[in-house]
Amino acid sequence: MQLSLRRTEPRDVSAIVNLTKGAASAGKDDLEKTLKRRFGEHIDIEELVDTAPFSLVGTDPEDTTVLGFIAFSNGPRSAADDEIPETYSADPNATGIMARQDWDKWVRKFYDTKELQIHNTKFLSYFVADPDHSLAFLDAALTTTFTLIPSVRNIAYLLPETNTLFPPLTSTKYVPPPPVQESDPSPAAGGAKAKKPVAKAAPRKIGGRGRKKNAKYFVEVGTKSSNALFALHVCSRKDVVPVVKVRKARVEDCDDLVPMFKKQNLLEGKHADFFLAELLESKSEKIKTLVAEADGEVVGFMSLNRDVDQELLAETFHLEAFDLLCKLKESDFNHPTTNTSAPQSHTNLALTDSLPNSEPTLAETNPAFSPHSPATISTTTSRPVSAKTVTFATGHMMESMLNEYISEPEDAPRPPPQPTGPPPKPSPNAFCVTMFSMQDEYASQAIEFIRAAFPLFPDRDYCCVTVPTTAGESELLRGFVQVGEKAGRTASHCLYVTNRFGIQDPVQVRITNEEDIALVDNLITGLDIEVDLMTMYRASITKDPPSAYISYVAEHDGQLIGLVVLEKCADARNITDQFDVEEFASLRAHRVEGWPVLVRAVIVNPLFEGQARIQFPKNLRDGLPVPDPLRYNLRMLTTPLLYEPKIVVNTRIVVVGGSDTGISFLEKLVYNSHLHFSNLTLISTAGIPKKYDDSPLASRRCYTGLELQQLGLDTSIQIIRSSTTEFDRVLKRVRLSSGAFVAYDYLILTPGMQFNPDALMDGLGSVGGVFAVNPGVEDELGKAVDGAVGDFEEGRTVVYGRNLQAFAAIQFLLQKGLPPNRVIHVIPPITAASTCFNDLKVDEIVSKTIEDLGITTHRDSKLVDWETSQGVLSAIRIKSKSTRQPIFLENVTLFLYADVKSVAPDTFASINDSSLVFDGKLVIDKFYRTQDPFIYAAGTITKYSSKYQAKWSHEVCDSREVGAKLAELLLPLFDPMATPVEIVDDNELIKFEAAKKVKAVLPGDLHYFHFDKPRLPSHTLEWRKGFEGYGRDLVSTPPQDNPNSYFRIHIHPTGTIHSLTYLDRRPPPVDNYTCLYMTHERYLNRFVGRYDEGIVGDFVGFLNQPWALPLYHPRFEEFTKQVREQMLTVPDEEMEEIVESLKVRAKDKSLISEEEKKDLYQAFDISGSRKAFDKRVFDFLMECDLYESFP
Repeated sequence: MQLSLRRTEPRDVSAIVNLTKGAASAGKDDLEKTLKRRFGEHIDIEELVDTAPFSLVGTDPEDTTVLGFIAFSNGPRSAADDEIPETYSADPNATGIMARQDWDKWVRKFYDTKELQIHNTKFLSYFVADPDHSLAFLDAALTTTFTLIPSVRNIAYLLPETNTLFPPLTSTKYVPPPPVQESDPSPAAGGAKAKKPVAKAAPRKIGGRGRKKNAKYFVEVGTKSSNALFALHVCSRKDVVPVVKVRKARVEDCDDLVPMFKKQNLLEGKHADFFLAELLESKSEKIKTLVAEADGEVVGFMSLNRDVDQELLAETFHLEAFDLLCKLKESDFNHPTTNTSAPQSHTNLALTDSLPNSEPTLAETNPAFSPHSPATISTTTSRPVSAKTVTFATGHMMESMLNEYISEPEDAPRPPPQPTGPPPKPSPNAFCVTMFSMQDEYASQAIEFIRAAFPLFPDRDYCCVTVPTTAGESELLRGFVQVGEKAGRTASHCLYVTNRFGIQDPVQVRITNEEDIALVDNLITGLDIEVDLMTMYRASITKDPPSAYISYVAEHDGQLIGLVVLEKCADARNITDQFDVEEFASLRAHRVEGWPVLVRAVIVNPLFEGQARIQFPKNLRDGLPVPDPLRYNLRMLTTPLLYEPKIVVNTRIVVVGGSDTGISFLEKLVYNSHLHFSNLTLISTAGIPKKYDDSPLASRRCYTGLELQQLGLDTSIQIIRSSTTEFDRVLKRVRLSSGAFVAYDYLILTPGMQFNPDALMDGLGSVGGVFAVNPGVEDELGKAVDGAVGDFEEGRTVVYGRNLQAFAAIQFLLQKGLPPNRVIHVIPPITAASTCFNDLKVDEIVSKTIEDLGITTHRDSKLVDWETSQGVLSAIRIKSKSTRQPIFLENVTLFLYADVKSVAPDTFASINDSSLVFDGKLVIDKFYRTQDPFIYAAGTITKYSSKYQAKWSHEVCDSREVGAKLAELLLPLFDPMATPVEIVDDNELIKFEAAKKVKAVLPGDLHYFHFDKPRLPSHTLEWRKGFEGYGRDLVSTPPQDNPNSYFRIHIHPTGTIHSLTYLDRRPPPVDNYTCLYMTHERYLNRFVGRYDEGIVGDFVGFLNQPWALPLYHPRFEEFTKQVREQMLTVPDEEMEEIVESLKVRAKDKSLISEEEKKDLYQAFDISGSRKAFDKRVFDFLMECDLYESFP
């Protein structure tokens, strides 16, 4: 049977535990005790899976059975901690754990080896496998580890001297059989998540470098001292996978390269062979060619060129931190010669002055960016002394800290004036890659090409590469830094840069000390947070009193090139309650409270950004009151994530419209688990929309203001605050109102619908005093109302519309201090099947409240004319069905429109001019596609094509779910690991299940909240009540002091909650009530039964009791699913009978009688599954800290 390897996931823990016990149950030696002797007494599999930097499981091809598990650590695991004495540490006072942080020192002290370094060695911390597959699994696991982590050269294992090395570690190396089929990277059947894919292991030849005859995997290293308590065994990369060697290309290599190129479609045409031969024969000093060999076979090729269009690249990309890919001669600066033994960087604004000042737009057809141009692949790096650029920072200091350009200090030497002649022209300091190819099996070693390339160009410090935005990021580019594009440029390629210093020996990381103050000050000078950062750094080196901060520095060749500042977490609950931390790390396995886990700043010289991950392994080695909201974005990094780099997607995705649908789409892309989208753009007049959580205006409750702040999308996408005037489908670009262009590869239209007074009467929107009550208008409208209240004592305000926003706008006016007698509500004739409330009781309460407040209401009336005074509204005329003559309303200073939504004029013009099909709304198919394959649309602006004969639309669905499903449909287009799915365009539409929510504050301070399943507008509440399968409406008893209170919960015949309507002066806990959607009423403490018994009258008080707290916990839904799956998959005999009975009922679609339910409950109570169920519930309450709410 062929093994399939993937990264370990939390769902594998139980299978791994069973694997450790399998041998004992089979009558063999007690494997569990043996594993403890080999790897330590205190190994916890769940903790190991969560904390190991890198771990793998081997499964059968169907991913149903775990056949092996291996885990690695950055240092010796707990087996060494238990027995390492103080003499093992370089520090006599260090404990075993402290010794592990500097394990390389005591390894060299006690063992005869110099090759084991912190940056190139991992330790085997656990290994277990099925005996029939142990050798094959070990071979595949070691090969995969060396392939996926190119920096690892050795895998070490410390074995107590009392034990002997065991099979398969002592076995002769495994010879894999010929592959039968490819591993399936698709999600496992029935699994919740996709398997984490791993790269294919490189094939090795018997007798070659990767296979020494009769060689073993691990070799014992000699000791220097008789005091050594452990035997050190080492597995070297060179003995497991073929090592790639790079050399200059020769003409005779042509025979090996042509088949490889043709297989990868790099050379086409009958003259391809001659082109390659001519390239290899070239004697030009400008062009260099290299080939890579493994086991005597040519596996890769690279062509380089020293001619780079440096000026064009500098005009297009932000190359200031890389000295604009050029250098000046020392004589041009006229300053003392610098010590050439250390890398230097000459950064001077004079370089910018020598470039053209114009800002031309780069078309995709620009010769400088054609695939065969030298500038197409060019990479550059700068010298590390003076570059001071922040790569990223986290915590509450997430403000923008990226300086585009930092000049030398004012007292630095300046070039003298040049009275005659032009200024010296900068010398190019870069070469580029013009062609690259490598077999997939060896792609992880592609950086060896660049290491071999720099000696060919001794006068150049940078290497650069440009790739099309639609191309995936290859392994070669992992050692490069992507350079950002300047505003207003539309280059069709991305630029990557590296330098000769950034790809050499890894940086060294150590704890800071007082001697680093001057170097740290030089590194952070000019940053926005310079003062705060220096304060934290000084605190970290203060020993008395102990500080909450700890800092590390990174060095290269004696120069400080990076700084990391960590802070101890004083209150972990404050973070874990508000962010989904457990999605990435188990709080049980990770020590958080009191440990330095908060990253306050990470500063890296841009030349070494590719090695930024190396700074972290050493740093990361090993019912209560709700806190105040944390209004910042939280980024999380765990040790395993360091070895799971995301796949970079450079495809230019432009989203037009900042609606909830567009925000949801961007959220799914930004927070994708294994893809990093580097080219996301949002075009919206308001940018990321503002959400006023305390505003009375109506909200769809897709996002709160706090959620948007915590998402921090503005740190991951480019935001252009503008409207559009044209979608150029031929050149694939969007014209902005300013005349600039934004190029795209995929265009996503999500502008939404808006209130537009011009849709009521042409020209009304341009009149002063007329406002459309759209989201985000609070500030502008508030100023206008304040002016009306103070300046016009007799002026009146008209609210026009029957939309929910019109009623909320009335409350907004009242909150601003406008007297009710100066508010007029004009309600036009109804055109829909029901009112905006779709509930006669709510209509009655709201109408009576407005009448009691003294607000004038004109029902079934339409605007027919208006008058202005100096361009400002002064009076209107309305006409009702019941009156023949228009009613004249004078002294009107404000007119608020909130009736029918329509497409914004600029959006309509852009769509219409681009010839996209528009029929009242933008026409799409079931997969969100317009007739242009590169333009998608979603949200309220869309309608389905008439071929579906459907009344459904995105307008009746939750906007957040609509945007999320659009992202799910598009992600396979960008994910190279995704399995292609055939798209069948039948008449079955995509189903949307999330609740459609709305929240507002209505006149009389009535808080209104409502959610319901997606329904057609024609399916009104009164219409649905006429059907037999409607279910029940449970209505709360209003308090005596609040007769306008109304609380209705709709229970479906299946017992789940489908709808809720809340109207009360008390603000509702909206997030809590939203959790009740599709929850079975029995989770609500037998809600229906207690209601029928008369026990539950006040729903608000009932749902606020302590027993209800678990229902509102974010993990409750996941917990119920896990319990359900466990009881269905591993039932005892009694439970199996219950499950079979329920399956029969489900198949017949028949309801269970009350007597049958009673019998089933009694059978469950006496089954063994009941105890397991109670334990799961108790564990859930303990893990969520909800136990204090229960006896």
